[in-house]
Amino acid sequence: MTRLTAMTAAVALVACTAMTLCGPRPRALAQADTPNAAKEPVDPLNVEPGVAREVAGPVRFAAYDVLIDGDAPLAAYQVEVWSRTGNVAIVGIEGGADAAFADPPYYDPQAMRHDRVILAAFSTKPAAQLPPAGSTRVATIHVQITGDADPRFDTKLTAAATTDGAPLRATVNLKGATPR
Repeated sequence: MTRLTAMTAAVALVACTAMTLCGPRPRALAQADTPNAAKEPVDPLNVEPGVAREVAGPVRFAAYDVLIDGDAPLAAYQVEVWSRTGNVAIVGIEGGADAAFADPPYYDPQAMRHDRVILAAFSTKPAAQLPPAGSTRVATIHVQITGDADPRFDTKLTAAATTDGAPLRATVNLKGATPR
């Protein structure tokens, strides 16, 4: 398999996964329909749709940077982020710092209503135009926080690939919160 064919296959795999899970990329910031707040930690996969959770307290906004740290240039990724505390509503997603990932990633607006989001993006640029090995900001997640407690998040790097489509050894972290 040629290098271009391998890269095309990897990009297609990430793109198909992103489109299957996330649908088309929303261009505007998505707005949650109801405040996603709870007093107890919430399992993001076991939330009944349309059920509002009540929490009294102040409301504030913050931004969390999604950072991927890899050992080669980053060409494609898929990341899942969810709240363990349930006192947040994800209200927006923006692109990353590098030109290759400056546009907002693909994401699932329906999952955002349940304190979680799956982000995915890819670039077909040559390695010289991709973020180099090391840490790069691929997205920023904007959240509404209800109550005095600081939210806690979990992350999962589902896929990461370099220019030839080879899997990339990488980790994902959230950096924040930046009050807004």
